[in-house]
Amino acid sequence: MSLLEAARIDRQAVSVGSFDSDDQDKYWRGQSHEARLDAIKFMRQVAFAYDPVTERLQSLLKIVRPPRG
Repeated sequence: MSLLEAARIDRQAVSVGSFDSDDQDKYWRGQSHEARLDAIKFMRQVAFAYDPVTERLQSLLKIVRPPRG
């Protein structure tokens, strides 16, 4: 399961908040550096529709048989 599939939104629950509140600032300052980086990576994936699972190089397998003769 990709990160984007795991982060589905429950559309039944709605919460309205303000971006000007200090709660956001306090929350993120209280998070570890790893958690902040994970959030940035997630927001980048959502913004640019990037899924690291599907962006891998495709493997190619070719079976070569020697000629009969």
